[in-house]
Amino acid sequence: MLTWGDVEMKGRTLTLIHTKNGHARTVPMTDTLREALAALPRPLSPRARVLPERDLKVLSRSFTRFVADLEIPNLRFHDLRHDAASVLTMAGVPQRSIMEILGHRDPRMTMRYQHLSPGHLKDAMRALDHGAIQSAGGANNGADTGTAEA
Repeated sequence: MLTWGDVEMKGRTLTLIHTKNGHARTVPMTDTLREALAALPRPLSPRARVLPERDLKVLSRSFTRFVADLEIPNLRFHDLRHDAASVLTMAGVPQRSIMEILGHRDPRMTMRYQHLSPGHLKDAMRALDHGAIQSAGGANNGADTGTAEA
């Protein structure tokens, strides 16, 4: 349950008190989340819930209908965590940062959530070619400019 007391708009963070592993953590907000929260009415009590309480079955059915409307086959709510970890990884975010955002204490767990796209793997292999070309060019300290002197 996220309360308004857990939301720090100026600091752009959320404190997650009730987590799966039992350890509270503070995570930064995305700009999109901050804008969405700013648009909500904010009660005076810091103990007020940010979102209304809903039965988990209702949320699950709503998500299933939403996914069906989007025509995305086999997408489960938990897949969104995998997607976030993968997007952050492919954007070059450090492993430690991703671990903290996901609330993992063991890097092996975070690695289970990180999936690289085939295109990302191809780009990684191109980086090897690029690095090899730069290394070969650096070996002669740039003396070979491709032009002949007379």
